[in-house]
Amino acid sequence: MSLIMLAVSTCICKALDGKTLAGSRVLESDPTALRFKDDGTAETPVEGPFVNVFVHESEVTGDYGLFRNGTLEITLVTGVTASMWATDKQTGESTLEGVAFARTTGSMDRLLNLLHRQIVMALSDETDPWAVLFRSLVPSLSKVERIGVVSMENGQRLAARQAKISGDAIDDPKLDDIDEFYAAIEAEEGAVTPPAKPYAKFLWLLHQSEQPQDRVLETEILSVMNGGAVSWSAMLEEMGLTQAGMTALGIGPVDWDNPDQVVDAAFLNGAALTGDG
Repeated sequence: MSLIMLAVSTCICKALDGKTLAGSRVLESDPTALRFKDDGTAETPVEGPFVNVFVHESEVTGDYGLFRNGTLEITLVTGVTASMWATDKQTGESTLEGVAFARTTGSMDRLLNLLHRQIVMALSDETDPWAVLFRSLVPSLSKVERIGVVSMENGQRLAARQAKISGDAIDDPKLDDIDEFYAAIEAEEGAVTPPAKPYAKFLWLLHQSEQPQDRVLETEILSVMNGGAVSWSAMLEEMGLTQAGMTALGIGPVDWDNPDQVVDAAFLNGAALTGDG
């Protein structure tokens, strides 16, 4: 995972929040939102139409350099089930939040088409700072692939769609790329010039946010860029995981009193050795 991939994922989630039929159900790298079983059927625990954002892959060829991100793969997974419809007790009609479609497989597919159009519009918004920043981080899009999934499990219909977006991302930031951020922080109130460089602007938007999680992310990114160790307590809060959950994923601190964890986490995942827990 690179700092640019982290920023891209954050910007997409921020840009989509409340802008589509998914409402606030914009998930970031949630592997539980849509599960595929061994028999090929799919299920979801989410209670309404959702968008799940994954930015996990990039590829660099040629004169790559460790700070380059190259071609970034962005995956947007959307889903809706028949159980998400509510039945009006007086009229007997079934409707879904935001639309009046009937509870049919065709309606579910129509809803996903509308939702994907809303995603395109939200990410193309010239007035939303997160959408504008997303396009600065990935200024060139080269490929879009869309595939659909329809599943039936115990009589429950589920429709999902996946959009894969490929684009050339800017390089990971170096310290001099965020000078504008520090300048804005140090400026007197009323004389602040917002940063223009993409990553400095990303940090500035996090700093300006009223959401505590954004300020935690800002702090941890600056710590990493300045060579400091990541605070695992802050990471727990930012990621919404328990310490046990982070350790199970191989990204948490090592419990040196647990021999199995020392072997599994410390020797197989050297990054865990830097934990402060």
